Amino acid sequence: FFDRKTALLVSAILLLPPPVFTALTLSAIGSHPGSILFTSVMLFCFYQFTYGSKNKLLSLILFGFVAGLGFWFTPMTFVTVLACLVSWFLLDRRSFLSKQILVFLGSFIVGLLPFILYNVTHRFRFLWFLVGAFLWKTRSHDTWGEELISALGQKLLSPPLRMFNLVFKTLPFIFRFRPCFRIPSELLTLSYGLIAWLLIGLFIWREGRRLFPVLQDALRKGKVAAPQLENTKAVPFLIFLFLFVVLYSVTNFPTSPFNPQRFNEFRYLSHLYYFLFSLLALSLRSQKGPPLYLCFLFTLGLLGQSSLLFNEPPGRALHYRGYLYAPLGYTWGQDTSQYPFPKKLNEFLSLANRFGASERRSLYWGLSVVMADFRIKENPEVVWKSILRVPPDYRPYLLENWGLHLSYFRENDLGHNIQWGRLIPEAEQPYFYYGLATK
Repeated sequence: FFDRKTALLVSAILLLPPPVFTALTLSAIGSHPGSILFTSVMLFCFYQFTYGSKNKLLSLILFGFVAGLGFWFTPMTFVTVLACLVSWFLLDRRSFLSKQILVFLGSFIVGLLPFILYNVTHRFRFLWFLVGAFLWKTRSHDTWGEELISALGQKLLSPPLRMFNLVFKTLPFIFRFRPCFRIPSELLTLSYGLIAWLLIGLFIWREGRRLFPVLQDALRKGKVAAPQLENTKAVPFLIFLFLFVVLYSVTNFPTSPFNPQRFNEFRYLSHLYYFLFSLLALSLRSQKGPPLYLCFLFTLGLLGQSSLLFNEPPGRALHYRGYLYAPLGYTWGQDTSQYPFPKKLNEFLSLANRFGASERRSLYWGLSVVMADFRIKENPEVVWKSILRVPPDYRPYLLENWGLHLSYFRENDLGHNIQWGRLIPEAEQPYFYYGLATK
């Protein structure tokens, strides 16, 4: 839908990106990196519907279906869906308010059926996800009323501060690097980020001034004029960036500067990279003269990929087995948390025994996260008797991480945390209390 030069630039940037993007795409850190796939397919279907000349109805149906399926896979894809819908309204208000929106909603619901079925059979777990994502982080069900009132009060004040942190503390350093050939990671990160954000910022300013009167006229007339439609292809990318900043600012996801040595902390921003690289390619396409910026970015990208291979010790940056199996253990743990817990835990143990020792440690780490969310009044003796079936070699590791996550999720429920500890045999209590005191 764009010219060949733009396609080649995007491909080249994705081939030699900052190492943080490579690390995210090579590891299974939850469902976040996978959102890039659904984002790409959704954008293709939407652009085919908006700017293509053939199979427009089929493209709209596929766009709705993939949007529903992507939301089931990870809710963060909804930002892309919302950006496309807002763009559709701005570019062609007449078709948006016609029966075509019903076609989209119907196909969206069809794609969303697995999500609906799962929530109906799992006590509408997604509602608790929304509560945790937008209202409060702690998971103490016994004091949820007080926490809700406190969270609502904080939500009236926190979004402006979070938006400031996101725009000025997180996004400027989103292109993270590792040290390479004695070049500090901070220097590589700042160099790439300065050039990338300068080009993206100039492109947004230039395109914003050009598109604003066009969209104003389209809202007044109900549709962008055909000769101008080809010049509005950057609209979904610009709207996505704006919506992402606004919506992310009202969630509880981190907005402070991240640890440069822990790329997995950028998983919440995974699908944002796709849009930033596209905007960067569009800005590079409009540059005149020698491609100095392009050569500099590619050189930095090559250094970034080298840092993943030659870091000390060799290959350390690509060792993501722990990050891969911990979310898998968390996912299995969520399934086993449905009662009867002892019977479900047998399924977890049988699956975990198929892996090696190091992988099993990460799987039990993921299980400990889910265990930290169990309520003390839900028959804790059953939970503890089930834990006794965990192999003795891994039980200390599980107990330590269980205490660690309890201290994080229930930092205000010390009494309940101690009650959990009293259920553990005296010989194994030190592991639990060590984790509880670590935070």
